[in-house]
Amino acid sequence: FSLSLCLFHSLLSPLSSFFCSSTFVNMALYVLTGSQEEQMKELFSFFQSLKEEQEKKEEAPQELVALLSLVVKDFAAAFKKAEPAQLEGAFNLFVSLVKQTEGEDKTKLYSSLVAEVCADQADRPLLRLKFLNNIFNAEQDGKIRFNAFLNICCLSLSSSSSALLVPQLPKLEGWVKAWGLDEKETKNLYKSVLACLKANEENQQKLYQFLLQMLKNLGDEDLEDEAVEAVVLSLKLVNVKDFDDIVDLKSVRELQGDKAPLVKLLDIFAKGTVSDFQAFEKENGDAFFNAHGLSSSDLLVKMRYLSIAALGSKNKNLPFADLVKELAVDEEEVELWVLDAVEKGYVDGKIDELAGVVNIRQAHLRLFGEDEWKQLQGDLARAEKNLNHVLNSIDKSLSSAPYVRK
Repeated sequence: FSLSLCLFHSLLSPLSSFFCSSTFVNMALYVLTGSQEEQMKELFSFFQSLKEEQEKKEEAPQELVALLSLVVKDFAAAFKKAEPAQLEGAFNLFVSLVKQTEGEDKTKLYSSLVAEVCADQADRPLLRLKFLNNIFNAEQDGKIRFNAFLNICCLSLSSSSSALLVPQLPKLEGWVKAWGLDEKETKNLYKSVLACLKANEENQQKLYQFLLQMLKNLGDEDLEDEAVEAVVLSLKLVNVKDFDDIVDLKSVRELQGDKAPLVKLLDIFAKGTVSDFQAFEKENGDAFFNAHGLSSSDLLVKMRYLSIAALGSKNKNLPFADLVKELAVDEEEVELWVLDAVEKGYVDGKIDELAGVVNIRQAHLRLFGEDEWKQLQGDLARAEKNLNHVLNSIDKSLSSAPYVRK
């Protein structure tokens, strides 16, 4: 195969730089040699070399779009016949020629290429992902990038490579706007990414954050399953300590029927007590928790952490007796619960065993509502009062001090 294609192959972006800023145009300008006609002949000859004698065509089409429309149909078969280096070179030469087309011709050629690349997702999936990545980076056109990205999601899912998508999640909202997607396309995009994240159990925290983003951006469309999943994750994930982002979402508040108890449980975690949770547990039984993949014992542990933080946000010197009552535990267990809550990041403080109190330096708030605003306003007023007192004391000291000539 020709030197120009081999050189071009060597500059393919690795999977570690997925969705990088495209340098594709510059690569095409500096690496490919020969006229357009020569490149067309070279590409045609390569695919002809992979065919049986009876399948070969004698002459290549002279018109660019006609030739590309012909050879693109051979890519799926080429995956099984060509060496990876040859196939990569041919792919990039094809894309460089497609970039010289315009309008609907370009869109259709890229669409056909994506379909060929994804024809057999079980064969060389990482090479196929690399090709899709190059298509994504080759053009700024929204339709082309959208189609490439959807197929990247699909192929990532089937090849257990969905972790590649995680770093791209913050870009999703910007892509939706830049690509000019309508409501149906936007929902399709979010659903595709969601499927990939759900396949990767190591990214439960990322999955939760993405579900929140999805529920906020897609409004009140048919997202009941996603709302349920978001609520369940907010309850079971230990690192989810605040509920401002989820508790008032319309899709969550509208859960009805057998899903309605989930909303009640969410409200308990957001602003209720351990006794509220225990009453809910008694009322709904194990069947409810099992149906949603929840462990009542694990939830009770988290509820106690949240309760420690809630008490600590109101009282910086927290008596053991208050914790015994609120957590529904024996006094000898209090220190262990506080230490666990500190380790998990719910509170920051120090235990004073002699005084029987926990000195709270900082507590994580479950919700920042009207009561919290009032408390913050009070704290700021007290801080201002203390500062004014210090300034007044300094003024008095300066006014009463003897004048010292420098």
